[in-house]
Amino acid sequence: MEDGSNSDINNSMTRKSNDTSTGDNNTMNSVVGGRRGESSITDIAAADDDQHQYGSSVTVTRDDNKIQFSKVNGEHFVACKPSLNASSDEGSFWKVTIDEMPEDHIKQWVFLGIIGSLGASYNSRVDPTSYGWSGKPQVWHEGSIRDGDSGWTRFTRGECLHFHLKSNKLTMFSVQKNKKFVIDIDTTVPAYYSHFNILYVGTKVTLEPLGEDECERILDPLLNSS
Repeated sequence: MEDGSNSDINNSMTRKSNDTSTGDNNTMNSVVGGRRGESSITDIAAADDDQHQYGSSVTVTRDDNKIQFSKVNGEHFVACKPSLNASSDEGSFWKVTIDEMPEDHIKQWVFLGIIGSLGASYNSRVDPTSYGWSGKPQVWHEGSIRDGDSGWTRFTRGECLHFHLKSNKLTMFSVQKNKKFVIDIDTTVPAYYSHFNILYVGTKVTLEPLGEDECERILDPLLNSS
């Protein structure tokens, strides 16, 4: 795909807008960033802990070039495909916003990162191909926790996170914290996917592509990092 303007991206992403679906092992349209100025319509692969007993665990709402995941029931694993293009010149970019979290701080837990397996269980964060960040604070590396690693604390309601995956590094920039966090990727797998693990009812997160200026910002080597 050739590089295009932001308006081209928005136009391509509105073909399935204003549609609400549930996440019971269906494939649905989503968004994930490629090179700057480039995005694609992608699928979401979802698997919950016991869909026959609990029904839909996550409601998926599409609106323009955004997709919101709303936690309804049970623990839920969501991976977005096709895979992230980490081997391209600039890698892959995407944005996640924490729209809502439960009032109880103990339940303000969500995992954001990447995974190399679409067949992971509902507690996908412990998959050996899982890398990312969650609450309490927790940094996940090959499915294991590194508490407080790299100065990470926790996600907060309203927080906007910019992600970048290139080669063997996953970067997350928090707009509110004005800080960049980096995880080295040690696992070798054919592909990685944008990955969410949503634990508590009342959690809502939104996925969308990064804009050109936002991509430039996360690539800035002088940006605060840990």
